Amino acid sequence: MQKQKELRQKAEFEALQSQINPHFLFNSLSIITALCRERPEDARELLVVLGDYFRNTLQTKSYMIDIQEELNHVRAYLRLEKARFEERLSVEIDVPEELHIEVPQFILQPLVENAVKHGAMKRERGSVHISVSAIERGVRVVVEDNGKGMPGEVMGALAEDKMPHEKVGLANVHKRLKSIYGAAGGLHIQSSVEGTAVSFLIPKGGRHG
Repeated sequence: MQKQKELRQKAEFEALQSQINPHFLFNSLSIITALCRERPEDARELLVVLGDYFRNTLQTKSYMIDIQEELNHVRAYLRLEKARFEERLSVEIDVPEELHIEVPQFILQPLVENAVKHGAMKRERGSVHISVSAIERGVRVVVEDNGKGMPGEVMGALAEDKMPHEKVGLANVHKRLKSIYGAAGGLHIQSSVEGTAVSFLIPKGGRHG
């Protein structure tokens, strides 16, 4: 049973990775191509960021990684999105440098990408705030945006594990968290017309079962 659970988690991880990498690469190259003529120095810098990002992701074979390493992946993604949206997008990352805990790889980036694309960038000026803090029950991770809110049908489908195919990233993160940390795990969403906060808890003691 434990072996089957580990194989299922590995398959879920590989499914998410196979979705993120081509999508991220396509968007990144589109941004860099657009900058080549008018801002060649920025384009060169972003190529270095992109190279480092894929070097790190391809070299990291572990399913679980330190949260600071996961945040490095997120920062690379956000550096490219900042180049794309410039002053329209503001980002704040509030994470103590001394905080170290293992998290599933690619657990944060889909949430941040969702916050940027479907939240913050629905406004003329969007903002994304990522916070990680130690609490009594473990470590709480929150990704907030100032968008116009998550549709009720999306929140309902997520709660019932009936997310549509195009929302596979969000659904995958939710299922992986529950698989690793138990039925009480998964994503918790608070949303209104003023924005959305998506959070999850890494409990003390780590994996469930």
